[in-house]
Amino acid sequence: MTLGAVGGVLALANVAPEACVRIQHLLRQGDIEAARALQIRMLPVNTAVTATYGVPGLKAALDMLGYFGGDPRRRFCRPAKRNVPRSRRS
Repeated sequence: MTLGAVGGVLALANVAPEACVRIQHLLRQGDIEAARALQIRMLPVNTAVTATYGVPGLKAALDMLGYFGGDPRRRFCRPAKRNVPRSRRS
C-alpha cells in the first residue's frame, strides 16, 4: 500500500481480520513503522494459511475459530491431526 496499491485479496483476513484492518488504519494514519511491525508479526500466520497448509489449513483454522471452514474440495484433504496443534499456534 505504501507503493500505491489500494487493497488486496488476503487469505490472512479470513483468520485475522482485525490485524489486517489495523495495518490498513496505521498506514492511513501515516504510522508506517507500526504497520510494518504488525505486518511482520503476522507473516508466520499468513505463511501457515497460504504456503504451509493451503486451502485445507485455512478451512481448519476457520473451524478452530468458530467459523465454518468446512471440508475442502475433493482434490484437497484436511490437514493431518498431528499438524493441527502446530497450525493453531501459528
